[in-house]
Amino acid sequence: MKRHEQYNAGIYCRLSKDDLNGGDSSSIVSQKNMLEKYVRDNGWSVYDFYVDDGFSGSATRIAV
Repeated sequence: MKRHEQYNAGIYCRLSKDDLNGGDSSSIVSQKNMLEKYVRDNGWSVYDFYVDDGFSGSATRIAV
């Protein structure tokens, strides 16, 4: 019998320089929704979301 492994996935979203508008852009919202659906469709759990705001080069952790 094949063992089913459980994964916890961190979701990383990156804001395009063309999409800077001071808050969560539609691009970031779309990425979050699409990637969360992919994770859940594969039977995994979302550990956390990470968003690169396009300014510092470092990711910011956001609450799930």
